[in-house]
Amino acid sequence: MRIYLAGPDVFHPDAGTLGTEKKAICAECGLAGVFPLDETVPGTGLSPREHGLAIAAKDMRLIRSCGAALVNLSPYLGASMDAGTAVELGLIAALGLPAFGYSCDPRPFEARAASALPGPDWRGENFGLCDNLMVEGAIAATGGRVLLPETPCAFEDLGPFRMAVQALAFHLK
Repeated sequence: MRIYLAGPDVFHPDAGTLGTEKKAICAECGLAGVFPLDETVPGTGLSPREHGLAIAAKDMRLIRSCGAALVNLSPYLGASMDAGTAVELGLIAALGLPAFGYSCDPRPFEARAASALPGPDWRGENFGLCDNLMVEGAIAATGGRVLLPETPCAFEDLGPFRMAVQALAFHLK
């Protein structure tokens, strides 16, 4: 089965290698990982806006070509997951595809987000979830779950990803 590998991994300085390693782990479990950079969209003749929209359309097409997804929920550019990955997760859930999440940071969202609140009178979420309640709620609605390491690890650490691949493979049996 084709598995979409959602996440900010595409922005990593060594994204190609990271994608190859994640696809190899999927293959060990009999799954075919689909990394967003497996297909590229040439920007020749396109404005930056047109190029960005073409990439988004390509990624949404790739999602629709898959039967399930693994979603990297690791904090990116702040306390929360990558915004583009959140949009991908929304599409994945709307399509009814099983989705399993993982992160390199096991701390609950409120522990990461408390310092980012806009002022002392603002309240944040306090549910003990990995990210915003809609994120983990979307994954739960697909029949999936979130897998976290016991302690924080580097973004490149493939341990949390491997746990998610194994859980998804078991779920699909």
